[in-house]
Amino acid sequence: MKGLKKFITGILAGAMAFSITFTAGSAMTANAADITITRDSSATQTGVDEAAVEAQTYTVYKILSAEKADNNEYTYYVTDTNQKAVLEQIGFTFSQVSVNGETRYLANFTGTDGDALAKAIQEKLSTNAFTAVATNVPATAGATKIPVGDDGYYLIISSVGTKLIANTFVDGGTVKEKNVYPTLDKKQRKENVGDYSDDKLVVKVGDIIEYSIDVTVPYNTSEDIIVLDKMSSGLELVGTPEVSGISTSYEEYAVEGYSFGFKFAKTTSTEPASQAGKITFKARVTKDAIVDTGRKNEAELRYGNYITKDEVPYGLKKTGAHKYDGVTNANLAGAEFTLEMVNGEEVTEIKVVKHDNGVYYPSDEADASSTVVSDANGLIIIRGLEDGKNYQLRETKAPEGYNLPAGDDAVFNLDLEDDTLGTDGSVSNPANLREIANYSGATLPSTGGIGTTIFYIIGGLLIVAAVVFFVVRRKADAE
Repeated sequence: MKGLKKFITGILAGAMAFSITFTAGSAMTANAADITITRDSSATQTGVDEAAVEAQTYTVYKILSAEKADNNEYTYYVTDTNQKAVLEQIGFTFSQVSVNGETRYLANFTGTDGDALAKAIQEKLSTNAFTAVATNVPATAGATKIPVGDDGYYLIISSVGTKLIANTFVDGGTVKEKNVYPTLDKKQRKENVGDYSDDKLVVKVGDIIEYSIDVTVPYNTSEDIIVLDKMSSGLELVGTPEVSGISTSYEEYAVEGYSFGFKFAKTTSTEPASQAGKITFKARVTKDAIVDTGRKNEAELRYGNYITKDEVPYGLKKTGAHKYDGVTNANLAGAEFTLEMVNGEEVTEIKVVKHDNGVYYPSDEADASSTVVSDANGLIIIRGLEDGKNYQLRETKAPEGYNLPAGDDAVFNLDLEDDTLGTDGSVSNPANLREIANYSGATLPSTGGIGTTIFYIIGGLLIVAAVVFFVVRRKADAE
């Protein structure tokens, strides 16, 4: 008995994933036992979704019956010869006694490695020698109470726990779960620009975004760890995702509706340290970002019933103009402009393509053009432009029957603003549309233009001619 007592003492000293508190039992009697499991607040991990932890379930197996005497010594035994034979395979020894006509096999175990014993017992569950006394009991907030019938030495398996618990429960007991869970943390940045962050990233169509998913893999896991990535419709995977920093074997894992995934195998390392791995990949912002209602990249980690997610959003900028009749305020279609980016004295034409929904976006496609045209509502909407730049429209062709402004009067500055979509993908016009009027009728020369200059020249010539005529006439009269 001293060997098993030493083993139990080792467990109670904290070798297991749980700590335990006993309540006193009656001498040499078996009592109804309820196991209560609570989440230890000191075990809370950064990046672990505590609500998701509560989604786990517990399954409990009775391995040995237990009785406690007045001297606080425990007696452990089985009555089933099949159970006895299985336990002997993992290091238990037994002595046979008879108690009130019942044959009992008193157990003895000389090891002190609680983790190893719990794992060994779990591996023997496939023999069906041990029957679960409680199966898939859902965890509840605060504490989970599991009736197990009577006193004994029990193996508790969590659906998401990284360790098993094998402990003695006499007249009930409470365990505080201290399992270590896998975590993930997703970040992003523009390609080769700055540090990775989980902040919203403002991009333009055509940009490349670099993503990283930090994954912490506990040193001893009871389930495979699955990491999935899902891109919203405006993102397109570039190249092949790479995994680094994890020695655990893994493989690609495809799930419908996800962009890619990896499955990390169960780990049985004896080193009490988690692995800090990283998944890196790139995505291109496509023209579909214009109508992407999600605009995010989401990572998901699955570990048994434990599921946690992390996402990083991206955003676009938009601008636009409204063309109208300067007299009647009617919308004017067909006005043509060149889209330009201004950087000091440098002016660069920006090529765009018209999306199916009538919105323009920057593009280097073969059919891209720097010309934009007002629609039937007089609108020109441009989305997905680069943030922090100055843009302008230069009118190159007025609607039929209207006058084209001259010189700098044909250039109109634009205001960039955050782009938003309705939940149904509907386009919202910029709040600060540049209002541009056109006028019909004859074109009159403006002050300081060539029209006034020619009149000055003609007027001057007429004056000179009049003076000459006057002088010649006076001279003729004098003769």
